[in-house]
Amino acid sequence: MEDSYGYWICNLETVLVLLLLHLKGIFINKRSKGDRWLQYLTMITTKTYKGKFKTPDSDEWFNGTLIYDHERGSELEIFGSFNPFLFDRSTQPIIIGHTSEGKVTLIDNWYKKTKTTRDNVVIGTYQPNIILEGHNFKNIDEISFDKVIFQVFNLFEWIGKTGQKTDFKYYNSDEYSISYKAINDINFSLNNEIDGSITFDGPVSLGGKANKMELHEEAYVTLKYQKSKKLELIIKDIITFIDAITIFTNEQSYPTKITLKDSSLKKEKSKIEQQKLIHCNYQNSFYNSQHKTRNVGEFIVDFDDVESDFPALISKWFDLYETLDSVLLLFLKHFKDKYRFSSDKFMDTIRAVENFHRINFNNERIPQERFEELVNRILNDVNLDLKDSEWLAGRLQGNEPTLKNRLMELIKESDSTTIKNRVGKFKKFCWAVTSSRNYYTHYDQKLEGTAKKGSELFELTRTLRAILTLYILKEIGINYKDFSNNLRYHFG
Repeated sequence: MEDSYGYWICNLETVLVLLLLHLKGIFINKRSKGDRWLQYLTMITTKTYKGKFKTPDSDEWFNGTLIYDHERGSELEIFGSFNPFLFDRSTQPIIIGHTSEGKVTLIDNWYKKTKTTRDNVVIGTYQPNIILEGHNFKNIDEISFDKVIFQVFNLFEWIGKTGQKTDFKYYNSDEYSISYKAINDINFSLNNEIDGSITFDGPVSLGGKANKMELHEEAYVTLKYQKSKKLELIIKDIITFIDAITIFTNEQSYPTKITLKDSSLKKEKSKIEQQKLIHCNYQNSFYNSQHKTRNVGEFIVDFDDVESDFPALISKWFDLYETLDSVLLLFLKHFKDKYRFSSDKFMDTIRAVENFHRINFNNERIPQERFEELVNRILNDVNLDLKDSEWLAGRLQGNEPTLKNRLMELIKESDSTTIKNRVGKFKKFCWAVTSSRNYYTHYDQKLEGTAKKGSELFELTRTLRAILTLYILKEIGINYKDFSNNLRYHFG
């Protein structure tokens, strides 16, 4: 059923064989060979752990229940308390547990409450930030790993490849075949310190009603570190990668599964030493059930257009993430709640535009030396006491371009018909942006009449986001021709 190239082929005869195995109690779940394909726990589920818990520096265990919910977060309720004193509200850095799901480590456990029942039973409640399943870590410094494997919402859809081949004929269902061959890995390097790859799998299972047979293709991202890295930094790397997929797909992405490994963490199974798999669950602010699965034709950047350059692009993205953090923080914030709009989104977009221009364009109206010379001349020409002179000096700090000048330069340099068509008459557009910015900054009733509201403010924000999208993609190194049509589709 499998040849040297890794194909598996099934026809009606094969299905009958698998069915017989299933009826004998053998559930088929075939996965590709090798270390890379593992049964990762999903973060997008609710899970309950029952067991006993304690802090690393204590010998006293408390029975309790830990609940992980991907939307509401985690909550640990124990019969007892790690904060026994009345006004002790301190966070517990680590709580370890022996549970129905194995050993767990809970990180950054916020104290929520303690209550005493009528029977004088003390119940303490905590909110863990992160759950690590598979090992008990004794202190924060121990929690580091040299490898992480994770799945990303919309990544497989964005890549748009399949290992399946079929010969279905709709007019004849008497005989057909399905074949699968794993998609080639996509390898990349980050900062000369991380070996990254996107790998693919096509596990097949048989079972359920009507002899159901299922082939489910998946994509995983693996980051291998030259030396062990702290968990908080690994999560930052995961988020950085996910934010790239968010921009490329124009839809908020998020991690759906995270598994961690380190060469120092071993276990013995059937007298064979193996590396432990540490499954990570935490409530992240990216997840929202309203986020949509994107398909071909709905992306800002199509993978086919950048496939050959992807290793260089993702490496450049990781570099830009540091230099453009003040821009990206505001720009990406929009996607978390994409299908709602408020004036706050307009203001965030304005700040992102100004920050981008400040970083990448000339931020001085005149040379700084000339500006300082003019300020000193003014201060010398006016006859003021020390207090008033200091006040005036504080007011003479306006050497940065105005918002209008920043917009003018960004629009002119964009060389985009889509942007220019959305902007329309430049003076009118700039007046609408600056008037609205001034009103939503100060909420001065005198400015309210000139500020855009409702759908007009929404469209103004979309135009500004189109400008930012174009420049961010260019900064990564993507040619405008590779996304100009998609930009027009989303913003035109």
